[in-house]
Amino acid sequence: PENLFYLFLSALNDCSYSIEEIQFKAGCILFKAYTKEFIASIASQDASNTFIKISPADSSYNFSPLLIQKLHKYIELNNNINFKKVL
Repeated sequence: PENLFYLFLSALNDCSYSIEEIQFKAGCILFKAYTKEFIASIASQDASNTFIKISPADSSYNFSPLLIQKLHKYIELNNNINFKKVL
């Protein structure tokens, strides 16, 4: 889950979406894309599966699905990247 968390942050940066707030402990990211705020939650299902849930902060699902597709495409293309802590 930690690797996916950092990969998702990298995807937001690549798509030029604005990161508003990061909660490392909860695994949540608040970001803004096209004047709309979204909440992304990253959680692990079991030892080998992790998932991302992206939902609009205002519960209005009236937005283009391309926004989510861009993020998933970036993650799929860069899924083999392993982030390591540097002390």
